[in-house]
Amino acid sequence: MNEYGEELVFAQCRGEKTARLWHSDADWKMFLVDDHSIRLDGPMDGMITVADLIIDREEATWLSSCLAASRHLRQGRT
Repeated sequence: MNEYGEELVFAQCRGEKTARLWHSDADWKMFLVDDHSIRLDGPMDGMITVADLIIDREEATWLSSCLAASRHLRQGRT
């Protein structure tokens, strides 16, 4: 949960190349994410995006940690 009370959910299935991210502020739309999904080149200077979702620095840090912790699951191990 972020500082605004919005919830985020991350899930990584073993052997899949992408993880899934849901954000309550995006009406729980699912976003496929991987190690290269967090972008700092949004339409406004300093904007952080993942897929089509604008996220803040704390959310980006959390997502980066989730991706790093689940990386071994994406490397084709079954």
